[in-house]
Amino acid sequence: MAQRLSRQELYDRAWSEPMKKLAPKFVLSDVAVAKICCRADLPVPERGYWAQLRAEKMVMKRPLPSRGLGMSDMVSIGGNPHETHAQLVSRILSEPIPPVPKKLP
Repeated sequence: MAQRLSRQELYDRAWSEPMKKLAPKFVLSDVAVAKICCRADLPVPERGYWAQLRAEKMVMKRPLPSRGLGMSDMVSIGGNPHETHAQLVSRILSEPIPPVPKKLP
């Protein structure tokens, strides 16, 4: 069954622990979770981020960008990997229209 998270929730989880530890919680691979984050325009920690953090070196957490026009604020993780295009279109059209994104200062 697919889990639905807001972009903010998935962003917070992606920056709370390495993908190798986060992915099993969704019963997916770390690569699959990283691809989902990429499709949702969510920055993820770069290679070496966790090692640098453990070594108490200065690391930068990239901020969450505002979502693009027409992009949903909810992200589906897991579920049916073999969803047909017709099923996808039907599911997307049945979702409520998201509010207009806020402009950054």
